[in-house]
This record gives sequence, structure tokens and C-alpha cells, in this order.
Amino acid sequence: MGDEKSLIPMGSRERERDRELLIPAFYKVFRSWASKKFMTGCVILFPIAITFYITWWFIHFVDGFFSPIFVHLGINMFDQNTQAFKEVAIIRHPRIGEYALGFITSSVVLQTYSGEEQLCCVYVPTNHLYIGDIFLINSADVIRPNLSVREGIEIVVSGGMSMPQILSTLDSPSIQVDRTRWEEPEGPPLFSLFFPQELWTRPVP
Repeated sequence: MGDEKSLIPMGSRERERDRELLIPAFYKVFRSWASKKFMTGCVILFPIAITFYITWWFIHFVDGFFSPIFVHLGINMFDQNTQAFKEVAIIRHPRIGEYALGFITSSVVLQTYSGEEQLCCVYVPTNHLYIGDIFLINSADVIRPNLSVREGIEIVVSGGMSMPQILSTLDSPSIQVDRTRWEEPEGPPLFSLFFPQELWTRPVP
């Protein structure tokens, strides 16, 4: 019997040799390309993942910071029967001809030497519901629209997109005020040096 290699055609041996050389070369090229793409993807996705993680952590931190305060005060922002927001109110703010939407949270009687003045504590949110300004406004100057507290919250959260096309005002209801005992100060208090005389009020303990 002759040599078996002599029976294999020359062309077949060359193709087999080329295949043995091309497969490792192709594997090296593919591995280099995959490594570069993987590293490029890591460089792009790593900052995005860090940003999402920091945002998630900040949201949970803020929620965990404010939630105990609301629980301690017994406040549920989205409860229709909440004691936090009693009525929806519209006040003239910040200048004539402009109005702001807010919520009546409480009422107070300001006693001065010239008499009593009934004020409403109006909370005007500036950043959804968590951050806002508090205004003490005369009850007669508060405009009460035909909106429920839930509808007012939806208007604030939606950025005004759920505002109805027509608003009508309601008659001002009698506000129940917890009147504690007050008395006239016997003499000018210390802070009278910095505040006008109309604000000299002092509750009796």
C-alpha cells in the first residue's frame, strides 16, 4: 500500500491548511472586536447606571424624610377627608390681576388694639405639594371656587392641565375658629421695637 497522503489531492490539502489558519485568525479578530464593543458599552452604560442609582436613592431618601413627618401630623395628602387641606382657595398673588391656587389649611383670629380680624391660612404649593408658601389672608379676600380638595390636588400635580374651562365661586361659609383666651399686653412687648403696634398680641397660657 502506498502512502495515504499521496492519495489526497494537492488542492484538498491546501484548503485544509487554509482552514486551519483562517479559523484561529477569525476567532482572534472576533474576540478583539467583542472586547472593544464590550468595553465601549461599559464606558457608556456605567455613568447611566450610576445616575439612575443616585436618582433612585435620592427619591427614596426624600420620601423617607418627609413620610414620618406626615404620619406624625396625621396628614394624608391624597385623602379627600384630610384635615390638612380644608378647602381650595384662589388668592390674588403676586400682584393685581394675577391669581394663585392654594388650599385653606386653618383659620386664625388676629386680635389687635383696633379689633379682631379673621384670617385664613392659605398654602400655595410651588413645587407640587411638598414645598410652598403660606399666606395669612383676610377671610373676605379669599375666593372659594367650586372645586373639591382632590380636584385641586389633581390640578397642582398635573401642572394645571386638569383645570376646568369654567370656574364659579361659592358663598363663603362660616369658618369655625378655635378661639383661645387672649388678653391685652400690660405694656409694650420687647418685639414692639421691631414690629408695628398692630401686631402686639399675646395668648394667655
